[in-house]
Amino acid sequence: MAAKDAGKFIGILFLARDISHRAHLATTSYAQHITLGNFYEAITDLTDEFTESYQGEFGERVVIQYMETEDFDSDIVNALEQQRVLIGSMRASVVEDNQALSSLYDGILNQYQRTAFLLTLK
Repeated sequence: MAAKDAGKFIGILFLARDISHRAHLATTSYAQHITLGNFYEAITDLTDEFTESYQGEFGERVVIQYMETEDFDSDIVNALEQQRVLIGSMRASVVEDNQALSSLYDGILNQYQRTAFLLTLK
């Protein structure tokens, strides 16, 4: 299994949690405040579940890569979209053919997709 890619994937999710929480507190839009609050809470739980399952499956601790906010757009909507595209492209190198991890990965992508839609609402 590609532990280095798993560490990068999880690092992206940690960054998503951090930047969405900051944007949640900074926004003046009630709809964005609620959507980002739901996102950072959900992504935290999903990340934890994926990481624990990954480590349980392979019996190894993942070295989680630190990601920088500069790696993504400063606008939260664009940053989350960039992350969604990136993690979508990493799928094969993170979960390979593991069905259980693939399902968890789908749940994470679903959270990004749902959030992208909700952020279009005013």
